[in-house]
Amino acid sequence: PGPAMTIVESTVQGAGGVGISATNCSLTLRRSTISTNTAGGLSLANGTFTLTNNLIRNNGQFGISTIGGVFFGSNAAVTFEHNTVVFNQTKATETSGVHCSSGSTQLMHSIVADNSSTNANPACQVSTSDTTNGACGVTNGSNYKPTAQACFDKHLPPVSLKLDHANTPRVLGSGADLGCYEV
Repeated sequence: PGPAMTIVESTVQGAGGVGISATNCSLTLRRSTISTNTAGGLSLANGTFTLTNNLIRNNGQFGISTIGGVFFGSNAAVTFEHNTVVFNQTKATETSGVHCSSGSTQLMHSIVADNSSTNANPACQVSTSDTTNGACGVTNGSNYKPTAQACFDKHLPPVSLKLDHANTPRVLGSGADLGCYEV
C-alpha cells in the first residue's frame, strides 16, 4: 500500500501550488484547515484517503486552476466525512468543490457549497450532505459554521468522530450537524 501519513489539527495554507498532493500512499487528515493554496487544496490518487472534520476553503484561482478544494484521482479509496469545502475556485469547466474520478467516492455529512463552479461532480455519491449554494448559511471570510436549521442535527455519528474541527463534542443537539463544525 505504500507509506502512510496522519495529519491532525494542522493548517496548510498559502502554498504556491497544491496544498497537499499525495499519490501511492495512505493519508489520514483530521480536524485540519487547508486554505488559500493557489493551485488547489488537495490532489489525491492511487491510495487510501480518510478526510474527517476538515475545513477546505478558498483554494485555487478563478479562471486559472484545475483543482479547487479536493481532487480525488484514479484508484482512490476514500472516506470523506464531516468536511466543509467552500469558496474554492477553478476554471469554469472544472469542479471547484470536490472532484471524484470514481463513482465509489461518497461525500458523507459534509457541506460542499459556494464554490466558483460545480460543487461536486456527478461521479461523487452525495450522502446526507449539502451541495446547495447558500443553504447552510456559511459566510466567506467570517463564518465557516452552518447557521441554517437545515444543516443541524442530521444523524448520530460513530464513536470514532467524538470531536469536531474545533474540538467541540460532535453531538450538541439530537444529532451531528453537517460539515466540520458542530454548532
